[in-house]
Amino acid sequence: MADYDPGRRLELLTNAIWIVDSSLQDAGNPHAGWQMHSSGGSASSPTASSSRPPSSSTLSPDDYDEDDNSMVLIPPNSAAFNMKRHQTAGNPLPKSEEVKKLGPWRMAENKLKTSQGVLVVCLNIGVDPPDMVKTNPCAILECWIDPFSLPPSKALEHIGRNLRMQFESVNPRMKYKPELDPSVDETRKFCINLRKLCKDERALFYYNGHGVPKPTSSGEIWVFNKNYTQYIPVSLHDLQGWLGTPTMYVWDCSAAGHILENFDKFAKKRDQEFYTTHPDPASHASYAPFADSIHLAACAADETLPMAPELPADAFTSALTSPIEMALRFYVLQNQSRLNVTIDEAMKIPGDLKNRKTPLGELHWIFTAVTDTIAWTALPRDLFKLLFRQDWMLAAMFRNYLLAERILRRYNCTPKTTPALPPTYMHSLWSSWDLAVDKILVQLKILLPFLENHTFEIEQPDLPYEGVAGTFFKDHLRAFEVWLNRGGSSVGSNRLTENLIIPPRMAESEVPLQHTTDIIASTTGRSKPVTRIARDKTQLHRDPPDQLPILLQVLLSIDHRVQALSLLSSFCDLGPWAVHLSLTIGIFPYVAKLLQSPSPTLRPVLIYIWARILAFDQGCQVDLYRDPTGPDYFAKLLKDDVDLEVPNAGEHKAMCAFILSMACRDYPQGQQQCFAIGLLNHAIATTRSDDYLMRQWGTLCMAILWDDFDEVKAHAIERLKVDTLLEALVFDDAAEVRAASFYAIGTLYGASSSAREEKRGGGGIAGLINLEERDHLGFELRFAMPIILPGKEDGSPMVRKEMLVVLSCLVREWRGWFVVAAWAYWEEHRIHTMKQTRASGTVREDDDDDMVANTIADWIERASPPDSEEMRGQTHAWFQSFFNLYAVILNLTVDPYPEVATYAQTIADYILALLLESPFAKLASSSLHMSPMPRVPPSNQPPSRNPATQPRTRVTSLQGVQGFTPAKTPIPLSRTDTGESSLTNGTATALSTTIKRTSSFATSLKNLATGYAFPTATDKEKGEVAPEATTDKPVAHPPRPEFIAMVPQPRLNLAKYKSPYFVDDEGIPDNTVASGAKPPVLSERSETYAARDCRSVASSVSAPSTPSARRQGGFHFPSSGAITPTSYDEYSLIPSLPSFSATDVVEALIEEDWERLRARRRAASRIREEQRKAIDREKRANNVKEQEKTRQEQMHLHPQAGRQVGQPSVAQLPQAANLPPQAMQQQAVGATATPMYMRGTTALPAINGHGTVVGQPPGHQNVHSHAETSNPNGPSQTTWSSSPSSSFATMDSDGPALPMGIGTGAALQNVLPLKSTYFDWSVEYFFEPQMRLSEADEPGSVVWNEQTWRGSRNEQIRYTTHKQGLTANRGSWDRSLVTLNTVHPVVELKFHQYETHLAMTNAESLVSVWDWSKKKRIACFDNGNPSGTSVTSLTFINEDMQAHIMTAASDGVVRIYRNYDPETAFDDYPIELSTAWRALPELVISKRRSGVVTDWLQPYGILVVGGDSKVIKIWDCHKEMSMANIETDCASCITSIASDLDGATTVLAGNAEGEIKVYDRRTSGSQMMIKDYRKQHSSWIQNLHWQRGADREIVSASVDGDVHLWDIRSATGSVMDWRPHPSGLASMAVHDHTGVFATSSAVTASSWRQQTVIVQPLPPHNATPRITRVDFSTGLHYPPSSRSSSLLASKYFSSPSALVFHPHEMIYAYGGPDGKVKLTSCNLKDLDSRMPFELPVPGMATMMNGGSVSSGAHLMG
Repeated sequence: MADYDPGRRLELLTNAIWIVDSSLQDAGNPHAGWQMHSSGGSASSPTASSSRPPSSSTLSPDDYDEDDNSMVLIPPNSAAFNMKRHQTAGNPLPKSEEVKKLGPWRMAENKLKTSQGVLVVCLNIGVDPPDMVKTNPCAILECWIDPFSLPPSKALEHIGRNLRMQFESVNPRMKYKPELDPSVDETRKFCINLRKLCKDERALFYYNGHGVPKPTSSGEIWVFNKNYTQYIPVSLHDLQGWLGTPTMYVWDCSAAGHILENFDKFAKKRDQEFYTTHPDPASHASYAPFADSIHLAACAADETLPMAPELPADAFTSALTSPIEMALRFYVLQNQSRLNVTIDEAMKIPGDLKNRKTPLGELHWIFTAVTDTIAWTALPRDLFKLLFRQDWMLAAMFRNYLLAERILRRYNCTPKTTPALPPTYMHSLWSSWDLAVDKILVQLKILLPFLENHTFEIEQPDLPYEGVAGTFFKDHLRAFEVWLNRGGSSVGSNRLTENLIIPPRMAESEVPLQHTTDIIASTTGRSKPVTRIARDKTQLHRDPPDQLPILLQVLLSIDHRVQALSLLSSFCDLGPWAVHLSLTIGIFPYVAKLLQSPSPTLRPVLIYIWARILAFDQGCQVDLYRDPTGPDYFAKLLKDDVDLEVPNAGEHKAMCAFILSMACRDYPQGQQQCFAIGLLNHAIATTRSDDYLMRQWGTLCMAILWDDFDEVKAHAIERLKVDTLLEALVFDDAAEVRAASFYAIGTLYGASSSAREEKRGGGGIAGLINLEERDHLGFELRFAMPIILPGKEDGSPMVRKEMLVVLSCLVREWRGWFVVAAWAYWEEHRIHTMKQTRASGTVREDDDDDMVANTIADWIERASPPDSEEMRGQTHAWFQSFFNLYAVILNLTVDPYPEVATYAQTIADYILALLLESPFAKLASSSLHMSPMPRVPPSNQPPSRNPATQPRTRVTSLQGVQGFTPAKTPIPLSRTDTGESSLTNGTATALSTTIKRTSSFATSLKNLATGYAFPTATDKEKGEVAPEATTDKPVAHPPRPEFIAMVPQPRLNLAKYKSPYFVDDEGIPDNTVASGAKPPVLSERSETYAARDCRSVASSVSAPSTPSARRQGGFHFPSSGAITPTSYDEYSLIPSLPSFSATDVVEALIEEDWERLRARRRAASRIREEQRKAIDREKRANNVKEQEKTRQEQMHLHPQAGRQVGQPSVAQLPQAANLPPQAMQQQAVGATATPMYMRGTTALPAINGHGTVVGQPPGHQNVHSHAETSNPNGPSQTTWSSSPSSSFATMDSDGPALPMGIGTGAALQNVLPLKSTYFDWSVEYFFEPQMRLSEADEPGSVVWNEQTWRGSRNEQIRYTTHKQGLTANRGSWDRSLVTLNTVHPVVELKFHQYETHLAMTNAESLVSVWDWSKKKRIACFDNGNPSGTSVTSLTFINEDMQAHIMTAASDGVVRIYRNYDPETAFDDYPIELSTAWRALPELVISKRRSGVVTDWLQPYGILVVGGDSKVIKIWDCHKEMSMANIETDCASCITSIASDLDGATTVLAGNAEGEIKVYDRRTSGSQMMIKDYRKQHSSWIQNLHWQRGADREIVSASVDGDVHLWDIRSATGSVMDWRPHPSGLASMAVHDHTGVFATSSAVTASSWRQQTVIVQPLPPHNATPRITRVDFSTGLHYPPSSRSSSLLASKYFSSPSALVFHPHEMIYAYGGPDGKVKLTSCNLKDLDSRMPFELPVPGMATMMNGGSVSSGAHLMG
């Protein structure tokens, strides 16, 4: 076990921490002594490219040297947004082609066994066949008996007895009957009888024809007549008819090849006749073809059996039935000159074949391993499984056949088989066998005297000779280990095809200045000799190890078992293909049996192997339960007090939780058994672990355990208070744990965790039968609200997706409440829009601004008993909760991550479809059929004149699964100025930040009603158009065609929008589907009774089957004159509407939910009992099967797993006919028959034997019975009930039933609850390598070598530019480098630290990246932010590795993109969206806005976000959580943010009023703001910069031209000020690694043809600082006051220009309104190249950014 460590995946951080080289120790550097090291793993939260956590080590403020102006120690870097979840977002990866090609490892369920055999011996001793001429001497032994040593009759009898014993040694459980010298009649008789005895199993037919003529070429064998006077031929065609199929034939006779040839010919003819006469494919399944018969023949058709006297006459039979004796004889014969052992002595090797501790037993053990391995390596996999893993007898015969072939080939005889095997007699493993035999025989002379008086066992202490035990298995285990260590992980590896050339260090004086191209080359730090890395795409596939079958045999030995299991676990770690090979070779029965071992040393390896097996094949769960101790073995290991005695015990316990999760998934019997052994308690205990993987899988284990298992749900909630635990896990540091907690909550609320796509779940928490109904609803809301509201703002889209699954469960079970909330939202939105458009004359006179509030108030009054303020308040709080939840759904329909938006759109449209089907659409005051009110744009935004620029509706923007893009979502519509809402102030306040993004609600509702809300095939084919292509704004430079950019999509954008209506692939309503299709399978348990119980009476109401016949109002009235309209246009034709109010509708909808809850609870109660009965029946049946299976498999060396036992299906549960009719009917409840406050307050009613509800109010019991008796036509025509799926019901004020909405929504699809893929995604962790480095981290791989080269290059750039930065503040910054023509005005610029990449944006959503050294654009894409918003922040992240692009738009959304440069990407994927989230969710709309401004701290993975908000949010991007919220205490927006290097503990923010505030987030509450500077600036703070290096100065600039240098330690703050541009300032930038800053002048009416850029030094400097002024043309043709002013005026930018310094190089970039970006550098040619001090040259240890020297810039002089 010393070499075994199945723990966390080894990580080699390619962004290793490179600290100042040890050579700095001599220079007295205070940070000397820090060396390069690689971070280990911390279990707190995951990061980097691995699934495991990163180092959490950070540096304290004391580690920074405030007095060291030349060097700043930067804390370690770790890549952000580089984990698997950022590539997949919780979607399982599609199976690779390699995995898809892996066939089933189990044999077919109907695998055949050989049960009976007949041994036909035709010797006729003393009479030679006429066609046989024997040599002299000749082989005479038959079954090791000399037939001439006894009388012929006696000899024949002894031969027959010996032959039977030899076959019994191969398989003692079979029955064999020798048939000695039979006649034709006898042959026919025992063949027919053999088939009767074998039935459908395989029969064995052995034929020894040494005493009869050779088989004929026409296909006949010979037997005798009754008097033995003639040889009688027997046709193979007749023999086939007698024996039937399946049969195995052994032919030991000369010319046996004739038999195989003719048998095959006859077999094909018989099979063809059968297929012709039985064309039905069903009959083919039960037919065993004759061509599939198995044959073992001694020689070919033209060959004669060997007659060498040293061999027995039946050498072929002896090799098949006595392999060890024949192998020893053959070895002695081949080595007589060397060995001092005779054949007789060799036959005296002591021991027992069954005892592996004896020499003979060890030889047999080795022989089995050798022959198995030869077959494994030489045969195709399917043939190997057929012959060596299907039947014990078949496997033994073919193993021995390999020996027979080796021996007979030596004597010029060629054995044949059907199916044909490749030659194996020259296999290299025969040498290993010879060596093992030789080691035994050389010791035999010494052992023989000792054996006369002693028994013998290997390693016997009193042996006179040492070293008896062989080393065969040790040697091959060592070979297997070498294979693993030397290339087992090299499958599919890539290697470099060219060597890396690291650029040499260059001194300033060596930098050429003659040409611009040379300047660019020197600026990049890469000279021309640098060789780009070329990737060799050739896959290096390795054959699997030959020793795998030997490993299987080693498991039988206790001495080598641990080592074998360790090697097996390492092999399984290579991937699914390795697990498949292990299972194919037959490893599974052994690891299943080892679960009974109490040895603690086996626990880690067994856990690991079982985890890999279940990850590969969940079907093995059944085998785990065959032994009652199977699940208990892993459950006990989850206990806190169990120490696994391994370093990584947490991961092993997580594997145990995973194993038990897989064992319970889709297997109710497994759930029942695991619950009985206390798994739920153990899983809860794991969630308190420090290891995130353990918390994740403990939570998932709980989710699988209670999935569709109401008893466990009730136990978890009522006794274990699991809701409190899950609520805490929702705020876990690890996104994987948060997603797992939402997944568990989803299954608790009714979502399905089944692997079957058609099983969608449903049923809710029906097991809480001990709670009253109102308490039940209250519990669900109290549990859901605190997790859903913060969950919608989670930074991880994977978590938000799981949160929506929870919401979908609530919508499904409480759809009535959500329909009411949707109606209230619609009316509130209409009233809000109406107020803005009252002057347009479109407002109806009867509009009531307080209609919603009055309706809800009336309903609450009606639903509550008199004088019950508490119940009124509770009901009102519930409505507020559902209203807020509905607002959350609408909010997420425009989520920046496409999959989250698709999920939310599916839920929202389902609610809207129900709303259109509800009685609300029939109200006289309903506006659902009206066109939505026109949208009024904000006052600061003129309406667009081009229809193409109008925002698309939320639904119609969904362009298919892969084509969905939120690029043109509606312009935010704020409701903050609407004042008092008709709803309560609390509700309105909660929605103030969500309703502004749902202005498409009205249009979506209209589209959904008219059938145009769904994506079509045409939509999917449409491409995205760039914003510039559709705008009608005047532009100076029209966009070129190549600027049409697409919005990047996630790599796995797999979420599919599901229409609530039945539609075809093109989005057209499908009447066929709607009328005939069966809805998706729900929870099998809850659907069994709930559907039947609630639909039994409602089935009398014919629900329309198609959308057209259905009418999207869905009303059904009795035959008393009700009208069923077919479209909304027909509302104008309806003469009168029924007299019911909105309050009646609300009451009916809510009552519908109560009735649905009662149905679920009744169903849960019955199912709980029926489930127990079904499981008991299945257990009894399984016990019978297992007893029979165990009896049959004990005889096999390689037992295989049997049939899987499925879970109880609906058919196994009692049918409806078995229940009383009364128990199957839902009691209909009228709204006025019983006060509403009396409904929903009782616990689950019991049902007595007569079907009467016990304890139900009288009104509940009499409604249905009255309906039955009052109608002569029977209840089938007049009775109704509240369907749990879709119907709504109420009564009018006069008392008679008014079934409003019976069948409403029945024609809708069951699209809810949503189906999560998170569990399958989590399972993939156990497919990934854990014991070895990933391919990217392997030294020598493409990624590793490229990253090593990149680290050396980055180190070179930092070192060289640091020296230049020490003098660059004294130079002139006017040397022109490059001009890039980008066409579009540039408002944001950002340099990459090390690559020659420059990112830029226009004033809207276009982002482009240029390689400025080549003047080439390498990427151009649309950011996808809504029309009217802009990208206001742009950043490169992870620049030490493969950089990502981070954008922040003014809608509050941050997006991360990867693979923007195809040349540096590590994979072949195009640019893709890695993640997106609303980093600033609460935006404040004002006339002058800054959008979103950010500050990125790469070493910590911290993002500081501010802007149009009252809050500055600090995000931990490794955790994807908000770390802190800082209240700005500002009346205006934040325009610029800067933070310190110590994890953003100090944050500086400038605002639009010219204030600069300092916040310390280590304090709390209002004390966070520690300083406020108001006097220095009087206008918009354009930029606030905190240097990352150099002197770490803080510089600010405002648009009025003031620039200030700050010392926040002083009281006044500002220590120096400048006014470089009195007429106004456009931009300001500060170089991070040298003391200079640059400003650009504003474009005004008096100065608009050019902008002036001034570069000047920061103090300390010479008395006469050198100031550089450079004028750049703006390219404008009109002053700002003319028609081109739209280019200059922006909601978020003061000027259409940008200015930025390179992070290291002495370069700055200016982007102007004309779209030209000009790069200018510092001219160091005339500067004194002497440094203030000589900086030691860092070694290779100072690679990367972490722990680096903050230096100046590498520039040209």
